Amino acid sequence: MSSQLSGADAPEPGSIAPEHCPVLVVDDDVQLVESLGRALSRAGYPVTTRTSPAAALHTAPVQGLTVLVTDLDMPGNGRN
Repeated sequence: MSSQLSGADAPEPGSIAPEHCPVLVVDDDVQLVESLGRALSRAGYPVTTRTSPAAALHTAPVQGLTVLVTDLDMPGNGRN
C-alpha cells in the first residue's frame, strides 16, 4: 500500500527545490542506474544509486529519502 498526498496536503508543483528531494535509484541493470543517476543529478537532485536490494536496504533508512525509483523484479528482493 502506498500513501499519496492529495488536496491541501500536496505541495504545489515546482514548490520543492530538487536539492531538497533525495532520490535512491535501485536496479540490477548497472547502465540504467548510472544513466538515470546522471540525469537526475544534472537536474539538481541528490542521488544515491545501488544495484542490489540488499545494498539499498542499508542505504534507505540512513539517507532520509524523498523518492525511491526501483525495479521490483530484481534478483534477491524476496519476490523471485
